[in-house]
Amino acid sequence: MNYKTDIKISDNGVMFALPDDQGKIVITNVFMSDDSEGTYISVKDGKVIAIQQKLHEKVVKDMGATQVVKIYPNWDLETTYITRGLMNLAEENKLEIKKTRVKAIPENQRKTVAEFVDMIVSLLSIFNISFTPTAQAEDVLTSAKAKPAKAQHRWNKDVAKIKFTVDFRGCQAEVYWQKRNEMLIKKGATMLAEAPKNKDGSVGFSERVGDQLRQEQEGNFKDFVTTTDIILKSVNEVGLFLYYAGTNSWLQLKDKNGKTIDEYTVVK
Repeated sequence: MNYKTDIKISDNGVMFALPDDQGKIVITNVFMSDDSEGTYISVKDGKVIAIQQKLHEKVVKDMGATQVVKIYPNWDLETTYITRGLMNLAEENKLEIKKTRVKAIPENQRKTVAEFVDMIVSLLSIFNISFTPTAQAEDVLTSAKAKPAKAQHRWNKDVAKIKFTVDFRGCQAEVYWQKRNEMLIKKGATMLAEAPKNKDGSVGFSERVGDQLRQEQEGNFKDFVTTTDIILKSVNEVGLFLYYAGTNSWLQLKDKNGKTIDEYTVVK
């Protein structure tokens, strides 16, 4: 399924408006308590661990969450129904999660809620947030050695000195993780000219994010070669900017000996 949406990227996460004015989603690593009407999904390393109606900072931190997804549907769809729909999906998939008590979905709302939940799950999968049990998720990994996409990584002064190179989809680049929220792509990096399309020929979500990053750097590349050093905020942004993602970029950035940036910085 193809969805059109506007995206905003910040140091604290991602916010995007849902298609057809259906609401918005925020994915963040900031866990401030929030009593706003909404559905809150706590995530730990890509796995859903809680679905609730209110966000309590202490509870989220005590569970060891690494991200929170905030879902704010439009006024004509009650958040309690969305919460219930997502909880039903989690129960069907036998996920062990922290839940909240919410009322059942009325029969006349079930189709609308099901379609909304399907859209949410599809969009969150782009960010490797899964409603699939861990055992099943492991079956679909492309490599037995690959780390979970949402593993935690920690910057340090030593890694800032290392030159990492990219060689993927015909793209070559030299990259430095120079500060905690700064990835430096050196001048002369080659970029993928056109994003791979979905099987049905539609535009993918990664293409939209990648194109937005490229628009923000307009004037800093010509003929898909960077003409100046470029600063981005994360390893994932580097992958989206250079080659529209499509892989775990933590495994694509390697030093001169082939050691990945993941190996240098993953928190074990």
